Amino acid sequence: MNVGPPTVDLRDFQGRKHSILDDLMSAAISKGFFYISNHGITQQLIDRAFACSTQYFQQPTEVKAAFPTTDWSTLDLLGYKAYRMQEGGQTIWPT
Repeated sequence: MNVGPPTVDLRDFQGRKHSILDDLMSAAISKGFFYISNHGITQQLIDRAFACSTQYFQQPTEVKAAFPTTDWSTLDLLGYKAYRMQEGGQTIWPT
């Protein structure tokens, strides 16, 4: 019994678009998470992206707040928005 996230294989993407879409939808609906294999992205690029995000989020809140997300209704999710950072004077979510 596999209890971890399923893996969606992007091998032969052009020839398997519909079955890949079915696999993605099934994984997203049933588990909410999934792995992607054969995506063509180098491990070096993945490692660099994680390093950049770690470096960014370790900065002080004031630095991150210089790049605000202003309008969530348009799904324009570029920028920084602290999620429920303060409630009753206490920090309730790490920034």
